[in-house]
Parts: sequence; C-alpha cells; structure tokens
Amino acid sequence: MQSSSSDSYAQLDDNPIRFQPVSEQTNVFYDAVQSHLFTVEKADSNSLLVRVQPCQSSSLSDSTKAFSFRLKDCGEVKSMKFSADCRILAVQRSSTAVEFVNFATAGGAADTVEYSQTCKTKAAQILGFQWTQAANHEVLYVTDCGLELFSVTPEKRSLRLVKSAAQQCNWYAWHHAAGTAALSSGPLSNQFSMFKIGQSSLVKTPRFEVDLPHAPSSSLASSNAAGGGSVGIGGRQPLRERDVFLAELYGQLYLGVLKHYVKPGGGSATEIALYQQPSSDSAGNPRKSDLLVLQQGGRLAVSIVDNLVLVHHQRLQRSFAFDIALPAETDGYLRYHQPVTVEAMPLAWSQPQRQQQKQLPRAGSQQQQQPQDAAATQLYSQSWIFFLPDVIVDAQAGLLWRIRIRPDRLSALMFPMDPGRCLHCLHLRANAKIDTANALRRLMLLLTSAEPPAAADAIATASVTTCLPVLAYALDLLAAQESPQPGPLPSPPPPPPPSPFDFAANESPSAYSSLSGMASFSQQQQQLLSLPARAPDPLTQSDLYVHLLAEGPATEAEYKAQVFVILEFVRALNDRNVPVQHFLFETLVRALVTTGRFGELHQLIQYHVISDSKPIACLLLSLQSLYPPAHQLALDMMKRLGSANEEILEVLLSQGRVLSAVKFLRSVGKFDSVAAHKLLEVAFESGDWRQFYSVFRALEQRNARLRGSAAFQPADHCQRYVAEFAGRFGQTALGQLRAL
Repeated sequence: MQSSSSDSYAQLDDNPIRFQPVSEQTNVFYDAVQSHLFTVEKADSNSLLVRVQPCQSSSLSDSTKAFSFRLKDCGEVKSMKFSADCRILAVQRSSTAVEFVNFATAGGAADTVEYSQTCKTKAAQILGFQWTQAANHEVLYVTDCGLELFSVTPEKRSLRLVKSAAQQCNWYAWHHAAGTAALSSGPLSNQFSMFKIGQSSLVKTPRFEVDLPHAPSSSLASSNAAGGGSVGIGGRQPLRERDVFLAELYGQLYLGVLKHYVKPGGGSATEIALYQQPSSDSAGNPRKSDLLVLQQGGRLAVSIVDNLVLVHHQRLQRSFAFDIALPAETDGYLRYHQPVTVEAMPLAWSQPQRQQQKQLPRAGSQQQQQPQDAAATQLYSQSWIFFLPDVIVDAQAGLLWRIRIRPDRLSALMFPMDPGRCLHCLHLRANAKIDTANALRRLMLLLTSAEPPAAADAIATASVTTCLPVLAYALDLLAAQESPQPGPLPSPPPPPPPSPFDFAANESPSAYSSLSGMASFSQQQQQLLSLPARAPDPLTQSDLYVHLLAEGPATEAEYKAQVFVILEFVRALNDRNVPVQHFLFETLVRALVTTGRFGELHQLIQYHVISDSKPIACLLLSLQSLYPPAHQLALDMMKRLGSANEEILEVLLSQGRVLSAVKFLRSVGKFDSVAAHKLLEVAFESGDWRQFYSVFRALEQRNARLRGSAAFQPADHCQRYVAEFAGRFGQTALGQLRAL
C-alpha cells in the first residue's frame, strides 16, 4: 500500500531558503551551528565575494537580512564559520592553518588585515575546527594528532594556545550545544574518545569501542576490487564518518552509529545503535542503550526533529520515524525500537510552498545560475545533503529546507493501530496540545458511540474494557508531567491484537541481538520499558478542561465517559501528590448531578476523593433543592477548610439558624468579634421569640465579660432590639444574666 505524500507527518518548510547554486565559479558552505549559508565566488583576480545568508534567528541584529563582503583570494576555501557574536570569521584553506578576519560589527565591514594560526603539533593535519561556547572567543582545532584549544584576541589579531590533548584521530563528530567532540581512532575507526570542551578546558571521558557487524563476503570482495580505503579486519569493514552522529534526545546526549548487515534470510538491513553519554553531573562510562531496527538497507541519512529520529532512505524515497521515549521491548540491556508508524512515509512539500515561493533578495548579475523552483525539485535527490539536526541542502538546486513534524498527521496514522502509543507519542511532541486532546476525545467517543466502528480502527473493534486502560494510561502520562519529582512511568496497556509493534508479529529481536553480539532471549523474558522524558509542552489540567471537558456532553453515555476521565485523572494526580484544580471537581460534580448519581457524589466527598475547596462548597450549597444532604456536606467542607468561617456564618444566618451560628462562632473563637446587631436582626426577623431571647441573653453575657456591664452601647446599634426585648419580656428582664 502506497501512501500519499499529503498524508506525511514530516514536511519541508513552506518557504525554503534560496541561494546561488553550486557551479564552477561558485562554492557553497553551510555552518550548522550558527545556521549561516556562505556563497563564495570569484570577484576578480585577487579577491573573493562572500555572501552570508542567515537561515534562522542568530546573533545578527536582523536575522533575515543577507550581507556580503570581500576576502583575499589566497587559495581554495575548505570551510568558513563565524564566531558566536559574528565578530570573527574563521576560514580554512589548508590542512595546517586557519585564517581569521575581524568585523567591526555583526554583519558590518570586514577588516582588511587577516591573521592566521597554525597547529602547534608538528606534522599535524587539521581535520576541522569549531567555535566553542566560551564568551572570550575560543576556537577548537581537531587534528589527526588530537585537540588544540586557542583563545582569540581580535584587538591584537593573535591567538594563544590554552589547552591541548594528544589523541590519534581518523575523523570526528561534533555537538555544539553539548560542547562535545567524539574522536574516532583505531584501524576500524570504532574506538571513540569523548571530550567535553568548556571555558579554557578539555575534559576527556573514558574511551569506548563500538561493536561492528561482520560484512558479507560479497561486500569485502567489492571493497577489494574497488582498491582504495581499508579492506577490513576480521571480516569487518571500518566505520565511516557518515555513519556516525552526535545528537541530543530528550536532554540526553547520544552517539549514534549506523550498522549495515545482511539478514539471515537474505537481503540487507540496518540498525542504529545509540550510545548514551554520561551527563555532566554524573560519572560513568558511555553505554549502548537503544537499538533502532530498520528492515531496509541502502543509503541512509538521519535527522533529529522534535526528539524524533528520522531515518531517510534514498532508494525507497521514504522516511522512518523512531521515538526512543516510547515503550520498547528490552532484554535488560538494550531497548529495541521499531518505527512509530507501520508504513514509512515520504517527506512532503507543504501546500503553501507549491502555490508560491518566497525568494529572498540576493546580489549578483542576471547571468548567474538561478535557483530552481522548490516544488519542481526531486525529493530524496542525489544532491541532497543532510545536516543535523533538521536541515536539508540541495546545493545544485540552490535550496535549503528545514524539516518539521505535523502532529495531527502523525496522530491520524498511529491512532487506528495503537491509540495508547499514539497518545504517548503526541504527549512528547511540541505544539501538540490540541492534537493530544483530539485523540483523547476520539477515544472517549469510541466508548460512547452507538454506531458500529470503522474496520480500520483496531482499537474500535475491541471492547470497552480495552479502551478504558488506554485512557487511564494516557491520563497517567499527563499527571506524571505535573509532578515536581520525576517518577516511574505507568505500564503501557497491551495493544489491540495484532499489533504491528509486537516483535512476535514481525521478527524476533533475538535475530538482531545475535548480530549485535548479544545473547538471544525468549518472549517470556521481554518486557516493555519506557524512557522517562519530560514533555516540552504537556497538556495541563487547564488544557484538559478547555479542550476536552468544557464543552458539555449531550448524552448520558458521554457524561459517564466524562466522569471516568476526571476520576482517572484525579487518581493519577493524587498518586503523584499533585494538587487537583477545583474546576475539575466542579465538572465532576455537575456530571454526577446531571446523571442523578447523588449517592456516588456523597461517597466521593465523604471519602475525600473530591478535595475540599470554597468553590466546591458553594456549588454544593446550590444543589440543596436537588439533593438536600448537599447543604450539610457543604458546611462540613467549609468547616474542614478552616478558612471559610465568614462563609459558614453567612450560610447559617441566611437560613435563620442563629443559635447554630452562635455555637459555631464560639467553637472557632469568633463570637466576641461578631457584630451584635447582625445576630439580633436575624433572630428578631425569624419570629421565634425563644430564639431571640437566647441570643439577646448570650450577647448580654458577652458584654458583661468584655466590658463589665451587660448593657449595650450606642455604637452597637441595638437600641431597637433592646426596646423590643423590654416590651415583650419586661424592663426588669434587662440585665438579669442567667446561664443559657
């Protein structure tokens, strides 16, 4: 079954960056750290014209404005990169030195004087250089003999060696945000030394070795016939630079290695091994933690978008997405991941891009080769170059794209097969709140729908008892993100059979573990394990209410589903000691009242499932006509709060229960401060003269205790009630204090 590209969850930018294509006169360089695109062409016999085009927000004051400058033509340019503040340009023309050019301001005029720095190690060859995150302009040389860290002083046009480390190196990988360099060494290039580059410091972590699969004899024979490069040792081919990358996933740094091998039954396949690097605040050695299993072999490229690992297959013109935070099968050592969707999807053009292309201004003559129209370029072209994390450059077409993820289309593909896995995946995506809420609503509709489900929905064909655990699992995930202390994630519910993510439905992971040098294990020994990961933009209690609960249900079945969702969410929040917002309880109370489940409401309040709060107490007071015990439940709740004394007094007085109000005030120690006329007014208007007499005598006792006299003062505003008391009980009754 072939999917349309319009269904793809991985899309290219609406408006690609356009630049002068590569030609005999033009070279193009891309700096993935600063997101700068350099176009270099010969201006005259002595100088080069360099155009710089920022590809996203950077340190330039106007990140959308391109600028140009001239450099001396001193030979072929191999690489060029700006410092973090765009005040110093580093240019590599040879394998022994790097040249530097100062700029007055970011994007301003270039200095006419250039200065350079050679390697300090004799006979060393520069493999590459990187600007570090240091505030004082530090540049790192990576050579075949190790690392050299220099401090640049632009005012003096000089560099000073601040740190160096000796280490044989074949090639290297770099991650700027983590400030980490991975140096490859050994005859098979599978031994890695990791260096953490800080402020004028180089910290080396323990070296580790990457296991390599045995290459088939045909591959070795073709390598011998090609004559060039290393043939291999012990049936294993050397690791290539293009098969290794450094990437950050869910805040953790990984070294990724693409391993190509032949499957036991014939045909090629690939697995991507992820080696987790120890965090900066913890000691330890890098360890192989995850294995991304791909059933296809061939030319591959990797992108990292929204913590998803996208593996692009050029021959198939498809991309596979992996999420290492989703529950995966494990043997106790490795977690085995398969693509998040059953079917690989191609990268897709966005619709606005097909309709209109936005071309950024650029200088140059009209005779120069023009960039191609983006919609007319071939997807997965041979000229595509992938830069981590999410950039694709087509130098021949003169186009640069960024890849973005469409959570809505990801949901459309994943939900019919496994809604629990779909909700977990959406939960971990950025800007996917609405899509997560829509998936939850869709699951709720499956519980309440009277119509037969579509055959395409595997979960819809299951019983209600299958849907309920999935909802509970999703709500557990949401609650886990609100907990201040990370804890274990809930166990995922079993997917509806047959699941495309079950190894038993495809191939046993033991087939891959044997290729990776690990012992096989049985299905009974496998278990699902989730990676604890913080969602970048989780669905909060407020979001759940706005997007899922605010719109009132229309049927009794929908009310019951709403009650289940709220109760499960409350349980998950309470398990993690997260306070539940009152609006969730209010919605729960209204749903129970609407369906006439007053007994259940009474129990939930008595057993403190519904937490005490003033809004809930006020809501219970309003339900007295429908359920009379709700009034006493409200008063008891206010009493437990300890901060609603004024509200309790007003409720009792509004019902004419003055003696109950007096007893309550005495129990909380507030009787001496209440206004006398407030109590006497309610007692008088009740028409119960016994009650009026008791309240009047209680206030006289208070006056005698506080003032030494039982008489009321003019400031008490009780003259009317004193006269009424004397007229009904006699003038001699005034001041005759007796215990109530």
